[in-house]
Amino acid sequence: MTTDPSSPRRRAARAVALAPAPDGVLVTLAGAPARTPSGAPLVLPTASLADAVAHEWRAREDDGDPGLRGDRPEPSALRKMPLTRLAATALDRVVPHRAEVIAGLVAYADSELICHRAEGPDALAERQARAWEPLLDWLASTTGARLEVTAGVMPHRQSAAARHALHAVVADRDDWALTALQLAVTTSGSLVLGLALVAGRLDPEATLALAQLDELYQVERWGDDAEATARRAAQGAELALVPRCLTLLGVAPR
Repeated sequence: MTTDPSSPRRRAARAVALAPAPDGVLVTLAGAPARTPSGAPLVLPTASLADAVAHEWRAREDDGDPGLRGDRPEPSALRKMPLTRLAATALDRVVPHRAEVIAGLVAYADSELICHRAEGPDALAERQARAWEPLLDWLASTTGARLEVTAGVMPHRQSAAARHALHAVVADRDDWALTALQLAVTTSGSLVLGLALVAGRLDPEATLALAQLDELYQVERWGDDAEATARRAAQGAELALVPRCLTLLGVAPR
């Protein structure tokens, strides 16, 4: 049987290169712009990030990934290209919807994970207080946002002053750093933990442990399962992407 020469296994990998662009560095495929899923040219703000993204494209091209048949990655390929995925989020979602992204992150304050404490058992409530209270103190001292603690899981509207302070600290980031913060917050489920990660107050491992404090408490008592373990590993990988991206952007922790 003759193999189709146009099949992914027989297709020659297209040369992946970098070219200067008005807003940064463009990733190219055989001389043409690589593009995000929405069709935007894949322009990165720093050479370091562009190099790292180009490396992901070369790896997928060399493997003949069928998700790269065109000039933009399909979801199957994008799942294996974390920095490219983050760049696409910045270009396709954050840049054109910056105000909405900021508002969405600030809205996490009203359901802030580390402000909602267990009513029992006492051992869990005490563990939450020991682990989470120092972060609320840190947030208040560095941003002026003093968040109120409540029991249970129902949303609790934080003060206008706290929300204003949080809006200021979130908005004081360019589109790319905001994208990294958004990943930290949505992965951890906490605005405070996300801010602590991008500020260098926490590393990814500590962020994950604090975000999963309740679940890990239950694991200690009842054991774990493979699905939950795999889910936490995936969350850990996403959180590790945040400081890596900020380093490649040349953004100092703050």
